[in-house]
Amino acid sequence: MVRIETGKADSTGGVAGEPARKGTQSPVVAPLRPVIHAGDAVIVEEHTSVVDARLEAQALGSAVVGAQFRARLKIGGKVLRVVALAEGRAEMTPEKEAQQ
Repeated sequence: MVRIETGKADSTGGVAGEPARKGTQSPVVAPLRPVIHAGDAVIVEEHTSVVDARLEAQALGSAVVGAQFRARLKIGGKVLRVVALAEGRAEMTPEKEAQQ
């Protein structure tokens, strides 16, 4: 929830103390919501010049699109740092980025 402060309307229909707006107002940007939640089953993708792999994993944290989180592979149990692509989909981060 976001608290919105409203002022007293002036005679032009605007809010007193604010400049008058002409044209369309900018759209209200909704806060980003997680597309992956802790415990979700995810498909972890890896695309290289040698292999295109898709592995089953379980999310260990929540993430919005583009955010990093950790996931545990179902086979082998290795924990990886991955980036959320969409609901139920993630991509492995290159080792160089994961160590920073």
